[in-house]
Amino acid sequence: IGKAGNTIELEENGEKLSIDLIKTKHNDSSGFGIKIKTGNKTIGYTSDTAYFEELPNLYKGCDVLIMNATRPAGARIDWHLCVDDVIEMMKIAKPRIGILTHIGLKFVNEGVMNGVKQIEKETGIVTIAAEDGMKLNIDDALSNLKQTSLSKFK
Repeated sequence: IGKAGNTIELEENGEKLSIDLIKTKHNDSSGFGIKIKTGNKTIGYTSDTAYFEELPNLYKGCDVLIMNATRPAGARIDWHLCVDDVIEMMKIAKPRIGILTHIGLKFVNEGVMNGVKQIEKETGIVTIAAEDGMKLNIDDALSNLKQTSLSKFK
């Protein structure tokens, strides 16, 4: 069941939930991202992965796309996304909101909000930098589509 390419379907009290397990490019070959479809929303999560040509197309149709963006622009490392990759992902996948998580120290030191602003400028898509323990009401976020700023990253 836990293998990229598989789909898990659940139903409870007439509510359906579908989880597609998405291919990743990482040194841990057992890893996968997910694309959750429930009601009228689709949420994607890349997990750890390097950018590869097929990746953004696998996340098309997501309302919210959560991306492990470890590094700032111009600072790519193996097996992970950087701001440049996030921009390419969002230009093709076209989520309504992008969320950055798994943010590395180099990204923090160079200014996470600088990366967020660059992503928004180049894609036109609202982008949020996550922080530990953050909770997001997806319905509210999609309704408001406002920029979220994290004071600790300023």
